[in-house]
Amino acid sequence: MSDPVVEIVTDAVKDAVENATSETTTNEKIPATPEGIVVAYGSLVVMAMLPIVFGSIRSVKLHKLKKVIRYCIKKTNSAHIILSAITNIPYFR
Repeated sequence: MSDPVVEIVTDAVKDAVENATSETTTNEKIPATPEGIVVAYGSLVVMAMLPIVFGSIRSVKLHKLKKVIRYCIKKTNSAHIILSAITNIPYFR
């Protein structure tokens, strides 16, 4: 086993077995830093607010467009009725 790759792998396996069987393993929590808290909560706020803001802008644009379309349809229908009444006057005499 003079191959250096085999020796490296063997040493790595031995170290892994020692680490897995040692009783010094702790589940100690690492305290949160203020910078990490700011990044976490800031990203949550941004991810929550962006869809609300863009959705409301989109909704307002759609509402304005529908209002214009309704206005145009209303005017064209009334113009159609008036024009058809004017053009049909000779037929009613």
